[in-house]
Amino acid sequence: MKETSKQKIVDALFEKIEELLPDVKIEEIKKFSGDDFYDLILTVRIGNVSKHLCCEIKSRGEPLYLYQAIGHLRQLQKNKKGGYPVVIAPFISELGRRICKNEGFGYIDLTGNIFLQFNSVYIEKTSEKKISFKQQETSADIFARKSSRVLRVMLENPKVLWNFSTLSQEADLNIRRTFEIIKVLNEKGFVEKKRGSIKLLKPGKLLDYWSENYNFHDNITNTFFSFARTFKEFKEILVNASKNIGSQYALTLHSGAALVAPFVRFSDIHIYIEKGIERWVEVLELKPVESGGTINLLTPYDDGVFYRRQKVQNIFVVCNTQLYLDLIKYPARGKEQADFLRQQKMKF
Repeated sequence: MKETSKQKIVDALFEKIEELLPDVKIEEIKKFSGDDFYDLILTVRIGNVSKHLCCEIKSRGEPLYLYQAIGHLRQLQKNKKGGYPVVIAPFISELGRRICKNEGFGYIDLTGNIFLQFNSVYIEKTSEKKISFKQQETSADIFARKSSRVLRVMLENPKVLWNFSTLSQEADLNIRRTFEIIKVLNEKGFVEKKRGSIKLLKPGKLLDYWSENYNFHDNITNTFFSFARTFKEFKEILVNASKNIGSQYALTLHSGAALVAPFVRFSDIHIYIEKGIERWVEVLELKPVESGGTINLLTPYDDGVFYRRQKVQNIFVVCNTQLYLDLIKYPARGKEQADFLRQQKMKF
């Protein structure tokens, strides 16, 4: 990172240091430059405790940059004992904050996320503020509608080595967008780019990260009543209807899980449909209701939900990744079913 960028971060830090750390008195500030020095040493006093905060400044607070900072700070600490290592950035992500704490490092970001632990001192603050620092680079939104296709493709094929061309084709996405998404995934430590290949490193952690940021309600749900008396009877109607309509569908939530990894009893049926909801309602002989309906037709937030749909008992179900995402926050025992699916079918 250029020295001018570091200086802007330092300037922004000192503009709001009293707001960020009101109980901390800064006794001395030393600034350095070059790989053989800390970027900044702050001598602080908190109550009766005095400490040197040995700081590394980063323009980004994602895992890739944090690991770089941690490695550099560790190397420098061998030559200077007694200081407490701290990473400073405009914004440090939740994942990044966990890394710092697990590695025994402090952190301060300009939005107010702070962690300092040494001697008898323990300070931890979490901020809900948005990133506003001008030097913070804009990252691709990996959870955006089409962007999330890359995540789904990689999680469904966790052992495949990709290049940008093959991954873009598989995800039905342009190479530029794919490049931006992989850059973010690399920064977060989920993938490794090496000699033109792209390898998924932590499928389980990526699935957890996506599920934390996934919202089932991005799909549009329309609920209806069916005269079919059982799930088995409705499945037969659905198979015949799909042949007549000729567009994609896939079961999800408990009705889908019942065919893939059954664990929870259910009454509601949820079906992603590709297009033409009016035609589906007509052919399935559904009746609109204000309440009490059990058939839910879902207009998906993106057609990527149909990727790798699986055929079970002559019925299409979404891929296991999509099924897990839909289930994990579903209030009616969704987490139990999601955990069972993950244990039985996903194995990460």
